Amino acid sequence: MKRNISLLSLALSALILSTSCSEQDNSTDTKEIELEEGKVIASQAWDGYEDLQGKSFGNVFTMPEKIEPTTVDNVYSIFAEKDEAQADKDICKEYFKKVFGDDYNEKCIVNMPEGDYTYSEKSSDNYAVFRHGPGTVSKNGAVPLSMTTSGYSFKNRYIPTKDRDVLLDIGKEKQSVGAICDAALKYCSNIFEGHFKECELYAADLIHFYNSDTDNYAADVTIGLKYERIPLEYRFTPLDKRVSKSFYVVGTYYVPATFDLDLYGIDDIGVLSVYWADNKLRAETLNGMIPLKETVKILERELAPNSKYKFNRVELLYCKKKTSPIYENDPIINASIDEDYGEVVDPPFVPTWVFTVNTNTSDGSKLYYIKLNAVTGEITIDK
Repeated sequence: MKRNISLLSLALSALILSTSCSEQDNSTDTKEIELEEGKVIASQAWDGYEDLQGKSFGNVFTMPEKIEPTTVDNVYSIFAEKDEAQADKDICKEYFKKVFGDDYNEKCIVNMPEGDYTYSEKSSDNYAVFRHGPGTVSKNGAVPLSMTTSGYSFKNRYIPTKDRDVLLDIGKEKQSVGAICDAALKYCSNIFEGHFKECELYAADLIHFYNSDTDNYAADVTIGLKYERIPLEYRFTPLDKRVSKSFYVVGTYYVPATFDLDLYGIDDIGVLSVYWADNKLRAETLNGMIPLKETVKILERELAPNSKYKFNRVELLYCKKKTSPIYENDPIINASIDEDYGEVVDPPFVPTWVFTVNTNTSDGSKLYYIKLNAVTGEITIDK
């Protein structure tokens, strides 16, 4: 499974909403909001989903047999930024202490030129790299299960909420999907305790792997973040459009807010990959959004007539599609890139309808998505 990994600093915060009484009408304590045509208030986002389950829209697409709605009270544009008040090294030291426990040795921390803090025990295979959170922790020389050099191959994919009671081999024992996800969530919650104050950590995805050489099983658990019950994008999605400039490349991609945790046993953590770290955010309330039932009408109208997509899941997520230069590991080159490209616009996370396409292949790791921005109506075929 190929992943294009960029270590990205992201962050989140909450906004308290208030409503005022109308001076003209004292009989009500709410203010009526004008909505754009085709939009509804957030609490009506999933209305009518029951009638869409399993429904075919000509030869364009078929909806999932079962749709699992989430409770929505409000939706936001969420702007992320780094909290400069926090000292990078102090944060990284806390991470290293929690990860390595009694084996922690502050002398093993090295400040790298690009702002990375590397923890390396020369006498063992333990190492870690963090930059204010994003980075990788490896114990005993393990590499991520998703890399071909790990020796493991994809076996199956599970949705933690739906497949919680399914029993899997892991290490040399059997454990339920729920137990494996709970162990991963507990580990991440301990490492990042107090860091994500306005978000809820949860198990978003589990991929089961098998090593035929050692006859061992392992699991890659994705830990995601929810903001007021709506998850942020938690996958490295296939979209990776690249345009070559004079001496660098500009990429367009979706930003994941996620951690990946590799478990070789219920209590045996191999690799923690972190792609989200900062804890400062600004959220702006949206007055309305495109609901699911309007979304399917737009897709039926705009997608190719004989697409024959078979959707196996629909979700409401906060997604951010970003365009920026692909930087090098060289501050001089990067300064030249910034000068040529100009300022990078960092868009907010916005509510997005995400339809997972069933590729009908034996390798369930090869998924792609059709996304509709619930604010603008923009459609992206993410493959």
